[in-house]
Amino acid sequence: MSVRTYALVLFLCAQSACATAPQHIEATVLPEIEIDDSLELISPDGHWEVLLDSEVGGMTLQAAGGEASNLFVPGTIVGDITWSPDSRYLLVVVQGFDPAAEDTLTLRRSPGLWQVELQTPGDTSIKQLYASATAEDGLTSVDAVHLGEWSPAGHLLFFWHGSSSASLQADGLPLWVLDVDAERAKQIASLALPNPHYQSWAPDGQALVFTSGGYRSALIDKQLKLYDLAANEVTTLVSGDEQVPGAVSWSPVGDVIAYAAVPAEITAIDWADQMDWANPAILGRRIYLLDPASGDYWRLNDVGAYQDTPVWDEQGQILYYVQRTGDSITLMHMESGTDTAGSVPGCQVPLPSTVGYYGQPSWDDLLACIPGD
Repeated sequence: MSVRTYALVLFLCAQSACATAPQHIEATVLPEIEIDDSLELISPDGHWEVLLDSEVGGMTLQAAGGEASNLFVPGTIVGDITWSPDSRYLLVVVQGFDPAAEDTLTLRRSPGLWQVELQTPGDTSIKQLYASATAEDGLTSVDAVHLGEWSPAGHLLFFWHGSSSASLQADGLPLWVLDVDAERAKQIASLALPNPHYQSWAPDGQALVFTSGGYRSALIDKQLKLYDLAANEVTTLVSGDEQVPGAVSWSPVGDVIAYAAVPAEITAIDWADQMDWANPAILGRRIYLLDPASGDYWRLNDVGAYQDTPVWDEQGQILYYVQRTGDSITLMHMESGTDTAGSVPGCQVPLPSTVGYYGQPSWDDLLACIPGD
């Protein structure tokens, strides 16, 4: 394994924008990491491979040709990592540094969000885009950054940044959108649940629809909102006085948004924490369609059964969603422009006794039946 020299460009950012210009500091030769028990993450184009040492921390980047570089030294506590769709960027959340790793202490990267830009094996840069608050020792983050999904064009990413307390995170965190090309971030919600089905990009990447609102229950105090990048503003599509929205999916065609919601009149604070099928707010969840141009919305169909988690196919021609059918949960599908739904053969599970965490179920096992996903 070879070791390469890097010039580290430090880009410290405040909450909504970067506060200082990039500072070029002296190139540093990072010590070699011995990869014994590692996790692998291959770039979408297959040209790069990330090796995470699960025993001592640290990260190594390896090119397809075999040349390896140590981006984060042993002792680095790595959190979320994600590749951009075009494999140009690798984003890495550094949660802290183990002070026991004294031999590499001076080479540590401070906690926060780091961006590795990859063009060729000999042309790679690394920057800190977002700095986390740290404890008194300066080694451990006292907040958390959780990465969401990239926009279709691959230069925008939404993420959550807030308390490192698991209990507080369950009640929602501030939601941000990061522009990696412009190297700036914008907060678009003061609180949003870190549920992977509660956000969806427009197919052109110029807008993000998301469910906003705090508290861990999926049954109260939520709104469906839209962040328009061109206008740089957030608008409300569905208010909490009308419905309590949840999972959302923007059609790849772009003309309609599907989402799950509970009518506001059948839910209340008294039902917020009840997680079984006796809860009328859970039983009343249905799939709706919304026209992003007009803001009009309507029921997908008139089926009187629990429905949740809409997902479009890659062409935007078929909408998949889950539905209660007697004592089972079934994956359903409906072709765009029709009003006839059918079940997906073999995609059915027994009815669980509880409906997820505070009404936030995961039906990912059923969604795995969707062709191409």
